[in-house]
Amino acid sequence: MVAVPLLVTSAMLLSQPASSHGYRSQHITNDILTFAKTRNIGSIVILTCWPLGAKSEAALLMSQHGIMVSFSIKTILNSKRKPDQRSGAVIDFSCPKAAFLVRNVFVWDLFDAGTDWLVVAEEWPSEKPATERLLEAFQNVFPSSDSNVFLSVENKMENCTDACRKKLFEVYGGATVPVEGYSFQVDWNRRSDLRSALLRTCTVVRTSGKELATKTPDSLMEMDVWALMHASVIEILSHQLNFRYEMYFVNDYGWSFNGNYSGLMGLFQRGKIDLTATGIFTRPDRLPLVDYTVETFQIRRVI
Repeated sequence: MVAVPLLVTSAMLLSQPASSHGYRSQHITNDILTFAKTRNIGSIVILTCWPLGAKSEAALLMSQHGIMVSFSIKTILNSKRKPDQRSGAVIDFSCPKAAFLVRNVFVWDLFDAGTDWLVVAEEWPSEKPATERLLEAFQNVFPSSDSNVFLSVENKMENCTDACRKKLFEVYGGATVPVEGYSFQVDWNRRSDLRSALLRTCTVVRTSGKELATKTPDSLMEMDVWALMHASVIEILSHQLNFRYEMYFVNDYGWSFNGNYSGLMGLFQRGKIDLTATGIFTRPDRLPLVDYTVETFQIRRVI
C-alpha cells in the first residue's frame, strides 16, 4: 500500500501553527483520557498540531493510566495489532487540514472495527460553527458499520450554559447522530438501525468468468443453489437492519497464494466488501480476515 497522500496530509496537519485562540490541549487531553478509559483502549494515536510541550504532557498523563501514545499516522498504517487488542485514534479538528485528514482516513479504510476514533472540535465566536464544519467533513464519509467513530464539540461561547457546553455525536450507518449525555458507550440497540447505509456484499457462483461478466444477477443466482439459498438471507437482513446493498459476484471462495487471497476472501482482504451474501466454511486461515456470525444452513451427506 502506497500511503504518500495520507502521510503528507498528516505531516501538514502536525506542522501547521494553531489558530489565534492558542492551544487548549489540557481540556482535550482530559476528554481523550475519558474516551480511552471508557472504550478500554490500551494504545492511542493523537493527530494534532500541539507544540512539543503539550504533546509531552499528554503522553505523560496517558502513561500514568497505562495507555501508550503516538502522534504519528504511521502507527496506524503499520499496525500489526492482534484481533483482541483495542486501539484508539484522535483527530484535533481545530488544526489546519483536519477535514482533509478525515477524508484520507476514510479513503484508506482506517475507520474500521479495530480502532475507535474521536474527532474533537471547539466552538468559538467569529468562526464557522464547529458542529457545521464537522458534519460537512463527514457528509461523504461512511465508516464501516462495525466501527466506533465519535465527534466531540466543546462550546466556548460566553453565553453558553453548562447544558450546552459539550455535545457528542456518533457516526454510523451513513449518518451523524447526537448522543444523549456525554458518554462514549455504544448503544447497540441504536446500532441495529443502519439508517439505509449502503453496504458492499458478495456471493459465489461456480461458473466461468465469461458468464459472470455477461449474465444478469438473477440468472447467475439461478445457476448456483447455494447462492440462491442465501439470497433471501441477505434480503431479510437488509430489511431488519435497514441497510441497502450492492451485490458482487465471484466464482471462487478464495485461496491464499503467498499471503494474498483470491476470490471472496481476497475482496475481504483488500477491504472491498463489508459482508458476504453466502455461507462459507470456518477455516483457521480465514479467521484473521473475517468475523464469522452464526450457522445459516446445515449440510448433511447421506450415503
